[in-house]
Amino acid sequence: MQSRYREAFRMTLPNDVQRALGSNCGDRFVRAGDYEGLGDLIDYPCRTGLHTGVIDDAVKRLRANE
Repeated sequence: MQSRYREAFRMTLPNDVQRALGSNCGDRFVRAGDYEGLGDLIDYPCRTGLHTGVIDDAVKRLRANE
């Protein structure tokens, strides 16, 4: 939760984008020992509900931040 990647993500993207991603596409948690639940822990399809232009802007901002 305290990674430099997450910090850069939070500093780069607008709050509404962060909230939409966190609500709809955020990390999933599994119980300890639930090995079957690990398969789609972070790699799963999701819909943000954001307009394409907002997504495009977010991608540009992230790619511009080295």
